[in-house]
Amino acid sequence: MGMPCLKIEVSMEDTVCVTLTLTRIEACRLLDNARLLQVAQFKKHWDDERFSSIPITERRAALYTAIPAMSAQQQLITVLACGIWAKNRR
Repeated sequence: MGMPCLKIEVSMEDTVCVTLTLTRIEACRLLDNARLLQVAQFKKHWDDERFSSIPITERRAALYTAIPAMSAQQQLITVLACGIWAKNRR
């Protein structure tokens, strides 16, 4: 296994772009871990008092807005899943 390739770009708009090259196995394991963390975060916050009055259909978006780390986690899950799926389709 070679060294992972990591590229980070910081823009003026207060965003960070991360490019990371992983093996398929590393990507799958990172995806599994990200999903487990996401489930744990939802279990932790779903019934919090500040979210309990929000309709269930809107609660996920409210959690992502209130807890930016969960939104970033979901973006990571989406990107990894799409990348793994695209690699498997070749």
